Amino acid sequence: MEQKPKDPLHGITLEKILIELVERFGWEELGNIISIR
Repeated sequence: MEQKPKDPLHGITLEKILIELVERFGWEELGNIISIR
């Protein structure tokens, strides 16, 4: 039996996360939601 990694983000790249967020919310809305200095 193979053990699953405890980290739920294991193997998921930042690029994949960003692409999914942009598809879901759109670039403009992400700019409103996320405060970046």
